[in-house]
Amino acid sequence: MEAAAMDNVATNEVLIQALSRLLMEKFNVQFAPENSQIRCLAHVLLAALEEAEDPAKEDDYLPNKDLLFHYDPALDDDLIQREREEFGDDIGGDNEDEIASLLTDLASKFEAMSPLQKLRTTTTKICSSPQRRKRFRAAAEKAFGNDLAPSSRKLASLSVVRDVRHRWNYTQAMIERARLLSEPDTPR
Repeated sequence: MEAAAMDNVATNEVLIQALSRLLMEKFNVQFAPENSQIRCLAHVLLAALEEAEDPAKEDDYLPNKDLLFHYDPALDDDLIQREREEFGDDIGGDNEDEIASLLTDLASKFEAMSPLQKLRTTTTKICSSPQRRKRFRAAAEKAFGNDLAPSSRKLASLSVVRDVRHRWNYTQAMIERARLLSEPDTPR
């Protein structure tokens, strides 16, 4: 695999060059960085859990290379914009038949998915249209009312966090937000 297709390319290149130098200096072992690779830990673990696509077929680095490496939901402009989004009465929506069709389609796909895949799919579906974001907000307001999150913000104002595969802190933020919204009384 080419180095450009790996996640955390610059970090991996530095690591592999340092490893090559160390192996030669300490143990007189020849290790050629240009012919070797060290995968990111997230990709290795997700592959072991059968959560990762084949990196030769689907490159997660290039589409996400401009995203913050150290994710903080408080600094995510897209998330902040979704949480501040105002919904008017004039916003169109999925009709009941479309919603039923979507739920039927998701239910059949969910049977074969792991919990992490289900969460990724759910957050993607929620974020993918203003109509779904509006329905999510309405459901959150109905469920939480004026309850506050640990950050002293209204739980109903929070949006789901979208994941960036193979970047642990995005995945962690997605899971933490989902836990907060599904179990708001659980201490964190």
